[in-house]
Amino acid sequence: MKLDVLGIGHALLDSIVRVDDPLLDSLGLRKSEMFLVDDLQYAVILEQVNSRRAIVSSGGSCANTIETLAMLGLQTGFVGTVGRDAQGDMFEKEMTQMGAHTQLTRLDTAATGHTVTLVTPDGERTFATYLGAAALLSKANIDESQIKDAGVLHLEGYAFDSK
Repeated sequence: MKLDVLGIGHALLDSIVRVDDPLLDSLGLRKSEMFLVDDLQYAVILEQVNSRRAIVSSGGSCANTIETLAMLGLQTGFVGTVGRDAQGDMFEKEMTQMGAHTQLTRLDTAATGHTVTLVTPDGERTFATYLGAAALLSKANIDESQIKDAGVLHLEGYAFDSK
């Protein structure tokens, strides 16, 4: 399929949650910064914000770009890795509903990645990102013919932080 733009990057869910400063302190997170967290830290954060109303959507910088371009009418595709879980299903469903074609590899070895955006009353955002399956994207997950058929290739810079 001919695509105007093909994106390759981290497939993440994004959650936006309103919190207060003491909660950030209790989690050991400095306000306005971005933290990569492991699965244990991620579980603690989710436990602390679970009772709060969150806005959840598909995300990751590359995926957000691809969704936006699809909503503007371009033919877009996204390549990434997600867990074989409900969060991976949600990511794929949202990307497809926005008009992006997805090529997702489903992994049994890791959960779908997730960024929790903690917003304090002053509007400052603090990010806690669990990469999960997104960090396991590899060359084996990429169909090179899609790259050749795309007008533009959009690569997520964060994806170059790992192997």
